[in-house]
Amino acid sequence: MAAISVSMTIHVTTIIMFFMFVENVFGNGVGESSILCHEAEKQALLSFKKDLVDDYNKLVSWNISEEEDCCKWAGISCNAHTGHVSELSLRDGSLTGKINPSLLNLTHLANLDLSLNNFGGIQIPSFVDSFVSLRYLNLTYAEFKGMIPQQLGNLSSLLYLGLGHNLDLYVDNLHWVSSLSSLESLDLSYVNLSPIPSIPISDMLDLSNNYLSGNIPDCWKYWPKLIMIDLDNNNLNGIIPSSIGFLRNLHSLHLRNNSLVGKIPKALKNCSALIGLDLGLNKLVGTIPRWIGSLPSLGLLILRSNNLTGLIPIEMCKLLKLQILDASNNNLMGRIPRCFKNLMSMTSKSADQYLTSFYFSVDTQEARENVNLISRVCFRPLKEPIVRNHLSGRIPTSLSSLSFLSHLNLSYNNLSGQIPIGTQLQSMDASSFIGNKLCGPPLKKCIEDPITTHSDASNEDGEREDDEYWFRLGIGMGFGVSFLGVIVLLVVCGFWRRDYFWFFEEYLWNKFMDHFIKIKYIF
Repeated sequence: MAAISVSMTIHVTTIIMFFMFVENVFGNGVGESSILCHEAEKQALLSFKKDLVDDYNKLVSWNISEEEDCCKWAGISCNAHTGHVSELSLRDGSLTGKINPSLLNLTHLANLDLSLNNFGGIQIPSFVDSFVSLRYLNLTYAEFKGMIPQQLGNLSSLLYLGLGHNLDLYVDNLHWVSSLSSLESLDLSYVNLSPIPSIPISDMLDLSNNYLSGNIPDCWKYWPKLIMIDLDNNNLNGIIPSSIGFLRNLHSLHLRNNSLVGKIPKALKNCSALIGLDLGLNKLVGTIPRWIGSLPSLGLLILRSNNLTGLIPIEMCKLLKLQILDASNNNLMGRIPRCFKNLMSMTSKSADQYLTSFYFSVDTQEARENVNLISRVCFRPLKEPIVRNHLSGRIPTSLSSLSFLSHLNLSYNNLSGQIPIGTQLQSMDASSFIGNKLCGPPLKKCIEDPITTHSDASNEDGEREDDEYWFRLGIGMGFGVSFLGVIVLLVVCGFWRRDYFWFFEEYLWNKFMDHFIKIKYIF
């Protein structure tokens, strides 16, 4: 019994010593670390606060009491093991004032977010380049002004840089950007920029709403990991470079509102992961390419206000995930394909959720926090405008089966006949059908003319008869051409003519007579 008692005492002592060791290493149980922030960093934060105007008391927790741990202040995060300040996030604090250089004492700062404040048109401080450990810098919507300091190029560890949406930021060159070897995401929206340099971007490139001019560089094969390109609202011209076809992972391509010319490059066919394609408000020519149907994930297609001609290809009916189609203000002609009834994603009540999930699919904190970096276009889901073209014929009755279609604009075309009866089409505004020769709700009632009524009732049969007519004509012409080809050969080529008649008169006739004699002999 004594031996058992001694053994149990040893085990209990061992367990107690183990828990004491855990407490010494990890702090008080599983609670907060007992390591306080460093005094020098605390004083640096207090000096920084003195130069700020905090009208909404967002920094009320920044108490000057020496007993208060600055790691617990609002917007401050510290390393759990060293106590050094690693993050300063004052996003949307409505702060004004100036940025005190005392922040230089935060030598271990990795994340700095001063976005959505109002610094009243001051320049971005050049001493920011001293934060050598900085990986995330967000100064968007902060009312900065003046030239972007080239010293930012010294932040070689930077993964995200956001400078967009300020008062009047500009740069005299962008050579410093090429020094940011680790950069993954860059937001320079509404910044007055020089021509695009060789920027080492791996995921997203947003240079929209700037003053970029000239041709789009044909060097996209060097950035194969790009998933989003947004060059909307610039002064770019020339053709769309074919090297974009190397971007097999590209989900979103926005080139809206530039002066791009030429045809839609066939190389885009290789971007099979495309979900959003916006080429509107340019000067593109040619037809809507048939290969557009080979983009299985395409949910947004904007081609409006170009100089496109020709028919709407039936291959577009293969875009089963297409939710938004805008091909208005072009020179398209012909009939609306009846197979458009297969585009059921346009009728889905959750269609807007599909595109929204894409634009927020990049699983990074930076992407979620900066909507501007992810999407430039404000979408209105379930929209299908095909206005101001030269489409003719009748509106396919199959469109009336799209039961959740909320917007259909076919105005200013050459459509005729009665608007198909269906709950959705009759609920559209009359302006969606004006500029045509249409009748019926929501427009004026069709005139009850016996001949017209009979013609309207049999229109679908007439269309089928037209199709059958051309099919039969094609067969007849093919037979005629083949027949004439044989006759011409027999007339012109004597060798073929002799062999032809020998085959029928000698060979086949002799074979027939041999079989006939054998059969007669058997019976």
